[in-house]
Amino acid sequence: MRHTRDPKVWIGKNGHVYMIIGSKIASHKGYDGEVLFYESEDGIHFTYKNRFIDENIGDMWECPDLFSIDNQYYLVFSPENIDLPPKPNSNAVIMPVLFDEETCTLQKQGEYTYLDYGLDFYAPQSFLDENNQRTMFGWMRMRKPVEGENWCGMLTMPRVLTQKGGHVYQSVHPNIQKLFQYENKHIDFNTPFLLKVTLQQNQKISIGGLELWIKDDCLWCNRSRVSIIEEKVCNLNKTPPLNHQYHLDIYYDTHIFEIYMNGGYYVMSQIVYQLHESLTDLYDIDFELLRIKSE
Repeated sequence: MRHTRDPKVWIGKNGHVYMIIGSKIASHKGYDGEVLFYESEDGIHFTYKNRFIDENIGDMWECPDLFSIDNQYYLVFSPENIDLPPKPNSNAVIMPVLFDEETCTLQKQGEYTYLDYGLDFYAPQSFLDENNQRTMFGWMRMRKPVEGENWCGMLTMPRVLTQKGGHVYQSVHPNIQKLFQYENKHIDFNTPFLLKVTLQQNQKISIGGLELWIKDDCLWCNRSRVSIIEEKVCNLNKTPPLNHQYHLDIYYDTHIFEIYMNGGYYVMSQIVYQLHESLTDLYDIDFELLRIKSE
């Protein structure tokens, strides 16, 4: 038995329409994750072309995306149950691959890594903007609405993906970056801001109750004071090692932090619920605070 989810299409070099679909198929361990490829000459009638499967990466690959940066193909997908509680189960991964469009043959060219080391990032999708930059949005999952609101979940800021030394970097789209240009000295959680700070080993800051610190060459984050206690909600996590460089660009907008480390080498995004200015602690740390112009 096979289950499929969330197709994405593109126009191939031959003018045909191609489609990639996330899927899972029954196996000896329950299910294995896979992607399926289809081709169409008219965009209506599709013919099955090929598949790629890896039994070691989750058991359902949702919202797949396939694209090229500097002639290197990448497969992005959100595998279910790649991590189990108490680890978060909202993950999206990126993996370098070889891809032949004519036959829709895909092969791994390296191991997967997480696109975002936060706790809520899921189902990203990308496109080319007007300047041909590979641009991506991610869905930030929320297990319950904010008190007094009837919406649940949000999108990240648009991110531009670039490649350097075989690693994919992420940065806030320049159209958004340029909005943060007015210096400020006081954090106001009613206004989006960009906080630039460089931490040292074992140094800790609190931003409204979101706690960040460096330990064992990793950035750790604890949001338990500003989050919720719910099934599948994890409030403590960390990044991989940062090679002893700890520059953070911390973007905040309503109920979301996006933390870009060392020029976007890693990103950590977090949903928060109730921040408190009295819990902000940036004493004895040099920082730059920028805000969007108030209307």
